[in-house]
Amino acid sequence: MRTMFDSVNPTNIPVPATMIGAYVDGAVSKWPSGAIAAARKHATVVTITTTGDNVANVADYEKGNLNLAKLIEWVKRMRSYGGEPAVYCSRATMPRVTWAFSNVNLAFPLWWIADWTGVKHMFPGSIATQWSNGLKYDTSLVANYWPGVDQPPLGQRPVYPYVLPSRMAPDKPRQSKAGDAMAFLCKDSNGPTWYVVADDLSSKTKLALPSDLNALEATGRYATIILSQGTLQWIPTVG
Repeated sequence: MRTMFDSVNPTNIPVPATMIGAYVDGAVSKWPSGAIAAARKHATVVTITTTGDNVANVADYEKGNLNLAKLIEWVKRMRSYGGEPAVYCSRATMPRVTWAFSNVNLAFPLWWIADWTGVKHMFPGSIATQWSNGLKYDTSLVANYWPGVDQPPLGQRPVYPYVLPSRMAPDKPRQSKAGDAMAFLCKDSNGPTWYVVADDLSSKTKLALPSDLNALEATGRYATIILSQGTLQWIPTVG
């Protein structure tokens, strides 16, 4: 298990911290320009959106932030990009969130649960549990492997549960190496449109917002390529 610290102010994160929760948006929570990139140089960074308007690892569902409808749409969008979205919510509001996902027949996201007991623990079924709510920063216990945040273990091929089967897929999964990109960011050679393309070229998803391109590139988990218009048209579109 690992310890993660999160704060709306990056200067409040204790040093040295090896895992950090950083906010990509929010009127009072967004980190200053360059702060997330700086944190990535020495720590594993879990990005957090409070609005659901931006690419992130986690959507923060609590009073004053995105509502349930926006939360569900954000999860769908992140999955269309090949991501493994997580939702932060309190232990008390988790039943409301699970009901919302069940009501639209949508698979549950990963869970980061706030359960402020003051004692380090993992809430059952969570990928991370925020057990301490401090004045300057909060503290969470995190699983050793967080899909979408950490690189897949050596030899484990990234999984795309939300894309179509591929006629090009090999009979045997290829061996991935540390640092493998999960997917491609692909541009039509004759146009301005960008897509996320599965690494086996089984499907493509158009980026919903222009700002998503920079956010996905910043994760370091996507390789950027340019395909001919004919090749790109051949790849099925999903989402």
